[in-house]
Amino acid sequence: MARFFLLFVSHCYCAFGLIAEYHPIETYDAIVVGAGVSGLSAANTLRNNGVKKVIVLEAGNRIGGRVWTTDTWGSNLELGASWIHGIENSPLFDVVRDMNLTIQPTIYKSGSLSTKLGSMALYDADGKPLSKEEIATLKEYAEKFEGYLDEINEKGRNHTLTYIDALNSFSAKNKFSKQMYDRLYYILRLLNTYEIAVDLQDMSVSVEELYKKTEASGTNGLIPLGYNLIPSKLAKHQSIELNCKVDKISYGDQIIECRTNKGVFKAKNCIVTVPLGVLKADAIAFSPPLPQEKLDVIEKIQVGVFDKIYLFFPKVFWDRHVEWIESIPKPDMRDQIYDIMNLAKYFKQPILLAFTAGSFAKEAEKWSDEKTVDSVMSLLKKIYGNDIPSPSSYMITRWGSDPLFYGSYSSPGLQADEETYATFAEPVMGRLFFAGEATSQTDCSTVLGAFTTGQRAANQLLTGMGIKPRIED
Repeated sequence: MARFFLLFVSHCYCAFGLIAEYHPIETYDAIVVGAGVSGLSAANTLRNNGVKKVIVLEAGNRIGGRVWTTDTWGSNLELGASWIHGIENSPLFDVVRDMNLTIQPTIYKSGSLSTKLGSMALYDADGKPLSKEEIATLKEYAEKFEGYLDEINEKGRNHTLTYIDALNSFSAKNKFSKQMYDRLYYILRLLNTYEIAVDLQDMSVSVEELYKKTEASGTNGLIPLGYNLIPSKLAKHQSIELNCKVDKISYGDQIIECRTNKGVFKAKNCIVTVPLGVLKADAIAFSPPLPQEKLDVIEKIQVGVFDKIYLFFPKVFWDRHVEWIESIPKPDMRDQIYDIMNLAKYFKQPILLAFTAGSFAKEAEKWSDEKTVDSVMSLLKKIYGNDIPSPSSYMITRWGSDPLFYGSYSSPGLQADEETYATFAEPVMGRLFFAGEATSQTDCSTVLGAFTTGQRAANQLLTGMGIKPRIED
């Protein structure tokens, strides 16, 4: 989904990547801060254009950033990003194709969220299944609501009108019963909060206008051999210093200095690709301070939280042939939604993946592992009965709590628009560049956005060096 620390993962440890063969150089041509997909894409572009004196500084003990694959149970499971969001007109998918990686298409499709309802077992608060007709009605109203938002947005962007405001007026217009209102609220939260990672009241009705600017389209797909193969490919032949946390960047007319726990690194240029959450937390000091307009947009763009709970069972006891298993919560717990994906459908193992998002994800991150697993099991028992087996193993992510990320991915929220993201992407003094999904005007919140903005920042740097960037393969 859209669009994903020392990541808190229970009963799981996964460290992979390239340990740098670090040779001190007095002054580098470029320092890249962050070895996620964006940073590695930037470093790869620089190397492909003949710039050799480049070093990537990574605070964590692995490469990949918010791409993190584990094969703990014999399947390649993604703790971070899961999907390629559209395989047509996608430079990221070009890499996948060049690597001859197989894609597993899913029914879920980010460009048409309501298609998700086409492979869904949906239950009410008492565990009773909704009929196909009831689900079809919800799908119809969800699609009508999308059209209603289009009508609103044709009149121009409205920063203050939220999804809740629009739902209330849409509900009044259609004279919904309380039950229908609650069900549509659930569906809209399921389709939107679990895509953009912030609550409906924190989401502008114009938010989708930004996501529509992407050129990528078509099938959404998983990478069965592991998403981590992409950053691993980008990292080849790069100088990467792991466990090297940058806490201050001093930039001037000639030299940029990055202060780290391993000393000071100097370069003529610097590309900053750390997650937006890190910048919001002021985990890196800038000297002189960043321009006020840059600080303003960092404040405007929100950071969403989107977490995963993997459960491994002795056997499959759930709806085998659907992609999604959902349960509408009681009205007093309407935001506590587990978006459950049936991974047995694709991985041929008895695995369920429960997503949390928005304020509920933030709340759940404070829970113990036992409480988290018990909470999901309580929902499953309501649907399938008390005799279902307990999971034999589990994995839980807590992206929002991790000081290397402080969140899963950026969200436009109520204030950000294309211009906001563009301002974030602008270089400072022609030597300090910014990349990452939160700087993408067309593909924020996605690995595609991270990948292409890394290339963009590198090309800006190359132009400043007087090098004409060659077209990426």
